[in-house]
Amino acid sequence: MLRPLLAVLLLAAPAAAQPSASAPLEVQVMVVEGLAAWSDRGLDFGVVGAGSGTVAVPVTSPSAGLFRISGRRNRWVSVTLEPPAELTHGSGEAITYTWQAASNGESGDPATATPVTALTSDLRLRDFTAPGNRAWGWVWVYGSVDLGGPGTLLPPGTYSGLFTIVVAYL
Repeated sequence: MLRPLLAVLLLAAPAAAQPSASAPLEVQVMVVEGLAAWSDRGLDFGVVGAGSGTVAVPVTSPSAGLFRISGRRNRWVSVTLEPPAELTHGSGEAITYTWQAASNGESGDPATATPVTALTSDLRLRDFTAPGNRAWGWVWVYGSVDLGGPGTLLPPGTYSGLFTIVVAYL
């Protein structure tokens, strides 16, 4: 009988004080203006005939495609280009084309834009014409299409593809 009573007394006894420690942890979130991208105009090689050879659109042409980016001034963004592999016709016929891109985070002048040499690049939004703490960035898409030489047969009509841009804050 003494054993069960001893066990009850041991369980009921206060535990020895244990040392303790604490440490603070800061919790925060940085809220920035939203990031947006849109197409101002598409890349347009114009109306040309089959067999016209190579048709080129330079970066400074009003026919060059133009994306605009809006975000927080002085922030870096990652710009990912997703071009179509070729331009397709409703008949299933396709034309290959060569595209290039250039970007500018300081002005909307394509003549001072920097060539983009990879599908993903970084761009700093440093333009000061946007209101508040916002800034613009620009990405131009330009290039050439080869419609072949005399005697080339292509179904008439529009050949097109969807060129997409994806932007994210770094």
